[in-house]
Amino acid sequence: MLKLLLGTGLVLIHLVTSAQATRGTFKYGVCGHPLTQEAYSNNIDLQLKILKSINSKFYRIDLPVDSLGYVVNSDLLKEIIQKAKKATIKLLPILVFNKSVYKTNSSDAAYKNGLEYGKNFSKTYKLYFDYYEIGNEEDNNLIIPQRHGITVADFDTTKAIYVMAYFKGVCDGIKQEDKFAKLIINHAWIHWGFLDLLKKYKVNYDIIGCHWYSDMADLQNAGGSFGDVTNHLYQRFAKRIWITEFNIRNGSTYSLKSTDNAWFLRNLRFIRRNKYVDALFIYELFDEPAFANKQSAYYNPGEAVYGLGAWKEKYSLVNQKPILGVYKKFIQQNP
Repeated sequence: MLKLLLGTGLVLIHLVTSAQATRGTFKYGVCGHPLTQEAYSNNIDLQLKILKSINSKFYRIDLPVDSLGYVVNSDLLKEIIQKAKKATIKLLPILVFNKSVYKTNSSDAAYKNGLEYGKNFSKTYKLYFDYYEIGNEEDNNLIIPQRHGITVADFDTTKAIYVMAYFKGVCDGIKQEDKFAKLIINHAWIHWGFLDLLKKYKVNYDIIGCHWYSDMADLQNAGGSFGDVTNHLYQRFAKRIWITEFNIRNGSTYSLKSTDNAWFLRNLRFIRRNKYVDALFIYELFDEPAFANKQSAYYNPGEAVYGLGAWKEKYSLVNQKPILGVYKKFIQQNP
């Protein structure tokens, strides 16, 4: 009888301590595009040097992956993996989503294609990655115009049948090859209905990725009186949260407005002290002046100055912007 009581007591102790367990080391990171964007070409050493200088332990990078799960320009990725390891910086890969799934009409085919994609990618790279981010803001591709995104009804539920099947296939494929993989699926703003879709279709992922910018107000008091986003996400989905994109909307220049600086620091403090959030990634490392070129097919000036650094010499020498100094100091003071 004593043995049984002791065993029960141990179980109770385990349950209590598990429920109260604190997170591990908080993860600071930065987003960048070393395989996909002009401003990041031929300067990987510079990228890692700046990340190292601010003590960013993670680098979130988007990977050009074909429909079968193989990385385009895999030799460059291998170089980045080797150099990041030497710099003790972990990579968080974003697996580019197969957009053809939006045009399919077979959930079985979508699942099968996703499964192959996930297995092939993980089979190749499971020794190098602990975390995988699947797709990027696919909620924005499914949402019905002029909707908040807080319910399933705010999304195209016909397309969602196939998109969710593909998500499920990719996640299952990765986990079949890498049982220790931690999978992140992200969303923007308050698009919780998208996460409800993932839950409805039993997509097996581990971490909610949240993208947050200053025009959305504060994470602790979202615009439109939606309240504390992190609390809502955790209570509703019971998953840990990573803020995988975060910055002032449309970026910043050499003159950081006092209101933007106040928002940035206020939300940094909230994220760092938050019991549900384990990681924060600033978007992004470098300015991308190509987006400000009116002659470019990719003209999108709002994307041009999100960087922590601006170019002093084109793609070879960077000037520190005020926001880099703010982020670096915050990491130093809040390890």
